[in-house]
Amino acid sequence: MVYKRLNKNKKIALVETSDNYFYASYEVKAYDILEIWNTNLALLEAIKSRRIRYY
Repeated sequence: MVYKRLNKNKKIALVETSDNYFYASYEVKAYDILEIWNTNLALLEAIKSRRIRYY
């Protein structure tokens, strides 16, 4: 398992930095993170309303 730390780099991006120096840091756009969370929220809402079965 590799732990990552999020560091604010710019207003629209975050830098993920590993605690293990073997792995290089990389930038993630805030929009991409929001898109993932919005999709996750939509799936959770569908499961909650029983439109999707979750096993």
